[in-house]
Amino acid sequence: MSNRFSIFVSPTILFLVLVASMGVLHSQSKLDSLFKALNTDKPNKQEQSLLYYRIAKTYLDIAPDSSWQFASKGLLLAEKSKSIEGAINNSLILGHLSLKKDSLFEAQKYYLEVIRLTGRSGNMNSAMTAWLMLGYANDLLADYGKALEYNFKGLQIADSLDSKTYQSRFHNNIAVIYEKTGDHKKSIDNYFQAARIFKEIGDDNYYANTLLNLGSIYVSLNLMDSALKYLNQSKEINEGSNNHYGLLNYYATIGEMHFDEGDYDKALISNQNQLEELEKLDDSFFGSRSYLKIGVYIHFGDIYSEMGDFENAMDNYHKANQLAKKSSFLKYIGTSYEGMSKVYEKTGKMDSALSYYKLFQKYNDSLKEEENIKKTTELKMDYQFRKERKLMQLEKEQMESRQKINGLIYLSIIGASISALLLFVLLFLRQKDKHKQSRLKEQNLQLEKENLAKELEYKNKELTTNVIYLLKKNELISGISNKLKDADCKSEIKEPKIISEIIKELDRNTSNELWAEFETRFQEIYGDFYKRLNEQFPDLTPNDLKL
Repeated sequence: MSNRFSIFVSPTILFLVLVASMGVLHSQSKLDSLFKALNTDKPNKQEQSLLYYRIAKTYLDIAPDSSWQFASKGLLLAEKSKSIEGAINNSLILGHLSLKKDSLFEAQKYYLEVIRLTGRSGNMNSAMTAWLMLGYANDLLADYGKALEYNFKGLQIADSLDSKTYQSRFHNNIAVIYEKTGDHKKSIDNYFQAARIFKEIGDDNYYANTLLNLGSIYVSLNLMDSALKYLNQSKEINEGSNNHYGLLNYYATIGEMHFDEGDYDKALISNQNQLEELEKLDDSFFGSRSYLKIGVYIHFGDIYSEMGDFENAMDNYHKANQLAKKSSFLKYIGTSYEGMSKVYEKTGKMDSALSYYKLFQKYNDSLKEEENIKKTTELKMDYQFRKERKLMQLEKEQMESRQKINGLIYLSIIGASISALLLFVLLFLRQKDKHKQSRLKEQNLQLEKENLAKELEYKNKELTTNVIYLLKKNELISGISNKLKDADCKSEIKEPKIISEIIKELDRNTSNELWAEFETRFQEIYGDFYKRLNEQFPDLTPNDLKL
């Protein structure tokens, strides 16, 4: 017999992790500010819906009835204002409150509404919370097919988001369901996956809970050394964190071990410890207290029945039966009838024994029929889940491939940008060099021009000096020539022919060589002077040009 279910470990950790952002707010000042905002800020309907949700969340553990009232108002306003966020948050509150009062079908209604709404909003954290709680509710109802279906759907989302927190919880809950349906191999595989992730993310309480579940399954397989190893590890962690739910499950498993060994006194003590831990759970615990209590009552009934204390045994079976009927826990209804039948058989009341055995058979046959259907559903779900996981893995690989390609593209773009920048720098430097060369060329041209100007000035000075010299020379020769002419006329020299030749030679040198030399030098400096002069004054004579 086992009353374990793995969603809940520590009341505080449970609420923070499973309800995501719906942490408990106990501060009265917080409530005052929320009511002030509601009454004085004049919020619209969508804002009111979210304010009601926050008030309901604050009241969740300290005043469940008030929490229900405000969450209901918030949901109504969300529906009127078409606020998806408000509808999701308030529906989650109402679902949790329904679970707390063991209204499992009502809780499912709210969680399924959350699933529908998250499909439109993309709020995957709320969706995973809803799938987790739906799986838990159907686990309590012994509808293991649906419980697996809902947990697998939640696990697919957790895998796609690589959410370690939810992956670990879904694996743990799937392991619990496989254990209850007798598939120990799949159960152990999922427990180890859950334990690995819990340890990786440092979630000690959930890690302890998974170790406890592993210990329990090894008890079922009669591997006591392994069982005690994991059970003792879980107890040490749970005592250190004062985790009453974990200790409750520890004592339940140890009690079963003592019961199977025939040590009923120790089994009774363990069962009493289990009941004490159950009473220590505070209001933040979101599990079904009734489900836990029924398991304790039935185990008490079994122990007392074996000890021969039939009155206490029957009393505990009746308590379990009444609670199970109230909460529609079909499995425990049948189990309690079976226990009563055995007590009546031991006391010799065969008619009553047969009557209760028929009731047990009725529920048991119904459960077996449902179990066969659920087994088929489970196999289909398992196949579908593996298929979808392969598709998700393929999509993940394709996404990684696209990311690599994108990375190469980005690197190419960066490389091209760097190349373009380098090219720009090179062109800039080249242009700068060209500009520098141009400036040097201009400076050289200016220097050359200045040198030419200096050379021209020098030649002008030289020309002027030569002209002056030649003119003076010409004057001198002309003077000598004139004097000789005068002397020739007056003289009685007998050889006038020689003087005439001297005069002619002087005149020839004066008129031709002087001007020829002058024109040569002049045209070196003013090469186009005569050309321009003839173009403008074509009628000028050579003497005019000389002048």
